[in-house]
Formats: sequence, C-alpha cells, structure tokens
Amino acid sequence: MPPDPPPDPFAPPPDAPPPAGPPVEPATPAGAAPTGPAGAGAARLGTAALVLGVLAFLTGLTVLGGVVFGGPAVALGLSARARARAAGVPSATAVAGVVLGLLGLATALGVYLYVADDIEEYQGCLRESVSFAQDAVCEDALRRSLGGG
Repeated sequence: MPPDPPPDPFAPPPDAPPPAGPPVEPATPAGAAPTGPAGAGAARLGTAALVLGVLAFLTGLTVLGGVVFGGPAVALGLSARARARAAGVPSATAVAGVVLGLLGLATALGVYLYVADDIEEYQGCLRESVSFAQDAVCEDALRRSLGGG
C-alpha cells in the first residue's frame, strides 16, 4: 500500500467552516484584456488597428505605406470601437489605431500632393530623353524642384 501523500500546506484546517456565499470572479486588472467573446474580439481588433496605425504613421512618407496601412487601421479601429462600446469595455487601443491611421493617411496625401507635379514633370522629361546625359539633367531638375540641391 502506497504511503499517504503529505497534507496540502495551503488547504484550510479540517475544522474550519466552509466559505460563505458563492465563489466570486476575480476583477479584471486595469489594462488587461476584457473577458467575454465580445470584449475579447474588440480587444483583438483594437490591437490590430493600433499595430496597423503605427505602421501607417511610420511609413506615411512613402505614400504607399501610409495608404496600405492607414486605411485598414481606420476601418479596424472603427469596428473595434463599435464592438467595445456594445460590450461596455474600454476602447483606447482602437481609438489610438484610428488616430494613427488617419495621421498616416494625411501624411501620405500631403506628400503625394507636394511631389505629384514634380514627379509628372520628371517623367515627361525622361520620356523626351534620348541619352544618359539627358536623364541626369532630368534627375537634377527633380532634385532642385524638391529642394534637394
């Protein structure tokens, strides 16, 4: 016969009264992901919006990056905000994703509007170019128009 296992040091004493009332769910700590399917879905969408918003903000100067990441960041952030509001949970990450996504889109639009005419002139110059020397002249004109020398 195997020996009895040692007693649990964290167990209540054998003569202690049973706990009063039903077990209580522990409170969700501040900043933790909300529980429940609606809250968890909103938190995941909010996190995705935040990640895409940060990428949009960081790549907004490339125009394409600002649009590729900014549009989905705004869409996911708004969806996450709606879900979080319906579930009654905080939506700070969703709001941050929307704000950063909009900043990335605005930066991309600003850069595009700033360089669109210059790029169009550069492309026209290259179409008329028949030598590498003329290509270099086109590049110099583009640099001067963008303020690079």
